[in-house]
Amino acid sequence: MYKILVVDDEQIVQNAIRYIVENRKDGLAVCGVASNGREAIIQAKALKPEIVFMDIRMPGINGIDAMKEIKHHLPETRFVIISAYEQFEFAKQAVQLGVKEYLLKPINRGKLNGILDQIVLELNQDQAQRERDLETIEKLQKMIPYIETSFIYSIISNNDRIEEMKRYFNLLEMTCESGFMMIIQVIQAEQNAVIEDLELHAHYPHIRDVIKYKCHAIVGPMMLNKIVVFVAKKKSENVYDLRLESANLGEYIQHELEQINGFECKIGISAVKNIGELFYAYGEAQKALASNDALCVTHFEDLYGEQGDRIQVIKTQNQLIEHMEKGQLNHALKCFDLLFQRICNQQERLLELVVLIYRVAYDEGVEEDAIIRYDHYLKEMIALSNTCDRQRWLINRIKYITEQISKNKSKKCSFIVERVKRALEQEYHTELSLEGVARSLNISPQYLSKLFKEETGQNFIEYLTHIRVVMAQTLMKTSHKSVKEISFEVGYSDPNYFSRLFKKQTGLMPTEFIHQVKR
Repeated sequence: MYKILVVDDEQIVQNAIRYIVENRKDGLAVCGVASNGREAIIQAKALKPEIVFMDIRMPGINGIDAMKEIKHHLPETRFVIISAYEQFEFAKQAVQLGVKEYLLKPINRGKLNGILDQIVLELNQDQAQRERDLETIEKLQKMIPYIETSFIYSIISNNDRIEEMKRYFNLLEMTCESGFMMIIQVIQAEQNAVIEDLELHAHYPHIRDVIKYKCHAIVGPMMLNKIVVFVAKKKSENVYDLRLESANLGEYIQHELEQINGFECKIGISAVKNIGELFYAYGEAQKALASNDALCVTHFEDLYGEQGDRIQVIKTQNQLIEHMEKGQLNHALKCFDLLFQRICNQQERLLELVVLIYRVAYDEGVEEDAIIRYDHYLKEMIALSNTCDRQRWLINRIKYITEQISKNKSKKCSFIVERVKRALEQEYHTELSLEGVARSLNISPQYLSKLFKEETGQNFIEYLTHIRVVMAQTLMKTSHKSVKEISFEVGYSDPNYFSRLFKKQTGLMPTEFIHQVKR
């Protein structure tokens, strides 16, 4: 049934239209009448009629202005102009608003029914078209999971040719030049694995909706207890910000899965800088996932450097050197394995690697005369013509140097944590934040927070607060500065907040401490 609103300041016109409409047999009904433009606007917003009969000239807001306002809120509404002969110029303005029908006074029953027949026909056609469009959309929506599954399988099987990927993106109406791969692994108890597997598959549609609600993603099928996801992004986005976004998304998914059915999961992530790298990124996300048994979100670039084991060899070299400097033999050997696969047949690269690893030995005090002995080691390397012999020789050197570095390190803090501690000790008086320090190191705040807590037993703020309080105590002992001045010098702009922290750390208010040490 279609609703009609009649707007005319003449009662006789209102009654005539209502009478004609009520005697039709096609379900039309007059839902309301108005005698001026203001009433028409109010009733139209409330009743939402499909058809409005509008008089042009009325007291207050005229018919033209009323139509403009109603059309703004109800763009699909059809208007029929009611006009007297002397008001026909106003009707021309209505035509400019897209009004195609007008009715001259006095109302002619045949003319009115003819107009209504045409409008009903058009409304029926529009409704049928909307239903067809909706049906088409529903069919496409049902196809999307199959298309997305095919896309993910293409990546896993290394069939991600660029042209084929572009066809997938066109089918899914996605604009994509970069993004990130994500592998979600739901942790299952071994004794209930079969039951949990059934529950997991039953909840898969909900899990898929959770992911898609938060981002523009292609979600793969449930493969045992894993789901592979590709989140599409524009190339113009900042790489570091993209990494933070992916980590935040991972934490959101963890939280939502916990809410669904108490599911616990861990997530591995890797960046996709262009669509030709999808398979590489999938492999990196797998490594990130396998790197930690804890229920956490791990980004490949936090573990292996920005480029990882991709073709940019220099990044992998830097990662190898960093692991050697930290005394992390297993990580160093894994990194070397990735690197050697790329450069095993490039003699210049291999010789460059020899120079780099012995430079580490010299810098860390493992080889006091390393620079002098470079020539000897280079000759030794060149003399080895067999690839396996070269690989074995390099592994032995890396093992020896890394093990010596590990023995020489009295502190077990990682390279990153040492840098953070040094920064806090030197810049404690400035505005420092976990996010800012993480950005300067090109790692995510989540990863830095986890690493710092593991190595020091304190979180970032606790460690910084301790340093500031110790420095404040020193100033209180050695100077005659006020509490306010000391507060500013150690990095707090609010003396009251500083006093509360000081008491929490020492058990004394700053004034009590000063009085105690200067008695």
